Amino acid sequence: MKTVIFSDTHFDPWFEPKKYAYLARLIQQADQVIINGDLWESILWTFDEFIKSPWSGLFSLLKAKKTIYIYGNHDAIKFSDERVQLFSTRQVTEWKIQTENKHYLIQHGDQYDLTFHKWSRHPIGKILAHNPLIVRGMLLTEKFCMRWLDIHYSQNQLQKFNQEIKQEISGLLAPQEILITGHTHSAEIDEAHQFANSGFIRNGLAQYLEIDVAGALILHEDRY
Repeated sequence: MKTVIFSDTHFDPWFEPKKYAYLARLIQQADQVIINGDLWESILWTFDEFIKSPWSGLFSLLKAKKTIYIYGNHDAIKFSDERVQLFSTRQVTEWKIQTENKHYLIQHGDQYDLTFHKWSRHPIGKILAHNPLIVRGMLLTEKFCMRWLDIHYSQNQLQKFNQEIKQEISGLLAPQEILITGHTHSAEIDEAHQFANSGFIRNGLAQYLEIDVAGALILHEDRY
């Protein structure tokens, strides 16, 4: 069975046909789909608005794949309601997959104590991080940098947060376990440190993980 794990699509009110088409193809090619958090962006609109948006065209495709929905921080359970069942079969905070040689523990990753979490807990950081105008401005800046400058520049900068998670989980996992997170927007497979990240799908860059029929973990990166 081919399992696709993607995260951090951060669907917002600005519908993107190319992103929609890419995800539709990706979902249809999978046997099962796991959404590893931050499917939609609660800072920029409500769950009701998301559910009624053109993005909802993906719901039947996701439901057909018995999609597992892992809540993230931008789409936390408190921001949604029972209509999550329109696009997912199970709704959880973590999910486990066991293969012959590996045990995959899948979490969004916001529970780890990363550097930028400390900033967002500061009173000023809280205001900035949850202000729709500020967030929209940050997204436009990110889009410009990724589309017109170096698409991997921000990825390289975000790698340090993966390193922080690796340090935090060091020695805590069983030998056959691998932790898969999203959250940092920096895709990676590092089996030596029992860690992988499902990346993000935004601004023309698509990253996701696949667990293939043999149970191996594969990282994919595309442009759309």
